[in-house]
Amino acid sequence: MAEAGGGCVPAGWDRDAATGKLRPVKGEVLSFSFGDDATEAKKGAPSLQDGFKGFRKAKLKAARNRAAQEEEEDAMRKEPAKMLQLRELFIERCKSYYGVPYHKKYHGLEGLYFQQSSI
Repeated sequence: MAEAGGGCVPAGWDRDAATGKLRPVKGEVLSFSFGDDATEAKKGAPSLQDGFKGFRKAKLKAARNRAAQEEEEDAMRKEPAKMLQLRELFIERCKSYYGVPYHKKYHGLEGLYFQQSSI
């Protein structure tokens, strides 16, 4: 829109009659559209609250599973026969390492364990 005294005034702006300065037009609503609505793009995605509910449910389920597993382990520890069997397996495994140096620098170049990366 053109005014007599001030030249061209851009859309959304108005010239102050007293000072002649440009000022934005108040109360004008601007709306932008980029093709598709943002809410339509997120129809399949859960809301933040639904996501948190799912997270909390999964966390509580994991805690219940962990508690049940600990109860089973406690019950197993209370059986002396099982613990004795586990102890024997551990000792046998330890005995299999007798005579094996714990570091490569203690092996001779022609030693049995020199070239092995794991035993």
